Amino acid sequence: MPPYQLPPLLVSSEGKPITTPEEWFDIRRPQIMALFGNLVYGVVPAPELPIKTTIEVVKTDREFMGGKATRKDVRIRFENAKGSAEMLILVFTPNNADRPAPAFLLHSFASTKDDLPVDQHMLIACIAPRPVYVASGVEDFWADPRGKYLSAYHASPVYRLLGKTGLDSEASTPVGQAILQSSVGYHNRPGGHSVEMFDWLRFLEFAGEQLRTE
Repeated sequence: MPPYQLPPLLVSSEGKPITTPEEWFDIRRPQIMALFGNLVYGVVPAPELPIKTTIEVVKTDREFMGGKATRKDVRIRFENAKGSAEMLILVFTPNNADRPAPAFLLHSFASTKDDLPVDQHMLIACIAPRPVYVASGVEDFWADPRGKYLSAYHASPVYRLLGKTGLDSEASTPVGQAILQSSVGYHNRPGGHSVEMFDWLRFLEFAGEQLRTE
């Protein structure tokens, strides 16, 4: 892989260092979100005609993960007189929860180009101070496990700026070893591009570690 210089995270578009949480939320984070909106994911324009949104649960599996969770395949449809479009997401919720509990959403994504002034470490940083977990598979070369770890690592300065913890080492963790105590979690497991039981167990452990209340 050729050398690649990451776009600066804690420097404003005008070249000003970002040194406080207030400067991150008021200056740099809006700049990064605007870059992703303009150059990567796009921005939804104000519709000429009102858009009707409908949500349909296409399939429900209440025995997911051996009955510990429910998986729902959900179709979201947007339409008006000009036409329609739809997207599909997977929603995973724990069974038998007696209080509000986190849900997991799964949706596809598109890659970005090398010459953009943004990279994935910036997108992860915009999640701060909320916990974030990045998972990889050793054979998932399409998603680049090493690059995913570096994205999480280079997002960590913003977490520390906001009083949270991040990844301390630029070296990737050993295969099968998860980082759960940091606000930025990570693991790289054997296998390829899929979601395995190993992943689910680490997701739940991370959520329990980061979201539990005393």
